[in-house]
Amino acid sequence: MATWINENFELNNAILAVTFLQYPHIADAIAKCIKDVLEHWDLKTKVFSITSDSRANMKLACNKLGVKWVLCSAHILNLIVQKGLLSAKKLITQMNRLITFFTAPKQSERLEIVQVLIQKQQKSNQEKNKESIFLRAQNDVVTRWNSTYNAWVRMLKLKPYIEILASSLTVQSERDAIEDGKRLKSIIITNDEWTTVAGIIKILKPFNDITNYILGSSYLTMSIIYLTISTLHNALLRDYVDEDIDICDTDEIDLDTMDNISLFDLEEVLDDDEQIRSPTATTNLVKRIKNIMSELFARYYQFDDNKILFIAMAIDPRCKNFEYEDAILKCQDYLRLEYNQIRSDEGLGSSSNEPTLDLSGLFISTVFTAVQQNTTYKNEVDQYLMMETIGPLDNPLQ
Repeated sequence: MATWINENFELNNAILAVTFLQYPHIADAIAKCIKDVLEHWDLKTKVFSITSDSRANMKLACNKLGVKWVLCSAHILNLIVQKGLLSAKKLITQMNRLITFFTAPKQSERLEIVQVLIQKQQKSNQEKNKESIFLRAQNDVVTRWNSTYNAWVRMLKLKPYIEILASSLTVQSERDAIEDGKRLKSIIITNDEWTTVAGIIKILKPFNDITNYILGSSYLTMSIIYLTISTLHNALLRDYVDEDIDICDTDEIDLDTMDNISLFDLEEVLDDDEQIRSPTATTNLVKRIKNIMSELFARYYQFDDNKILFIAMAIDPRCKNFEYEDAILKCQDYLRLEYNQIRSDEGLGSSSNEPTLDLSGLFISTVFTAVQQNTTYKNEVDQYLMMETIGPLDNPLQ
């Protein structure tokens, strides 16, 4: 997939190729495959960056091509969520069984009947003419973690109706209803487990919102990666993380060896039916998930090594004056450095009035202060930085 801006500053996307790559997928083979595609479309000198997952072979392939590499944030958010939720693998398996039970047509119809009866009782005379909305259990999609979030949100809304149905089925006269009632009572989760599900949903909501946003292809996303990820991580640190909870206080969690474990293969991991049916130990489970996710943020996101994200923020008029002062200075420095490099490449020379940048250590704290206090523009960068920011919903390309 290629993304570019045309001469009218309109964002465009196109699939350049779908190519079979024979195993082994080493960096040299990947680099050659990408090079062939770029040469076919005469794009070899026009590629600014390549976005991929965190695999070392992809990063090395980009280095061999001499192209900037950008880590796919949606992929990393997916890893963080899946690894974080593995500490709740038993509860997830229990929820999956409950969801599977209610996605069967017979049970779905029974659940709808309960909703009809309860909503009729609850409606006032003024509301009786309003159309009722009845919910059904929502299946997980095994390739998307946020389908778990959506399925759990739906189940939490259905909780009161599920509990009524569980009580009513066992007193029915039909044998199949009694058997289904016994089955439901054997898989329904406890109140403590429902409370834990609600707590996990609260954690996952911002992950879901951010993932859906940065997966968009009709608007710019690279410039807001740092802001969204930093805000999410800081929220975990500020509101959730408990240093007294050990993230590895059981044999379940090993952050270094969980890469090959999928959140969606938990029935195979937990093959003991009696173990699954026994109540989940919910004490501190939500806090442990938060702690694990915070630890994974620190492991996966190394923004200091990704100059391109700061340049993208600096040239986006929505993001150039955000609240993270250290990041502002990095944006300013990287943008000035890139500006001077372009001028040098074009034979124009660098701006003589610009301070010398020291990118090996701390960034110069006086740069941004000087820009704020001096309204005399030294070059296009200064002029741009003095302009007002635009709103978050405005199009930065217009």
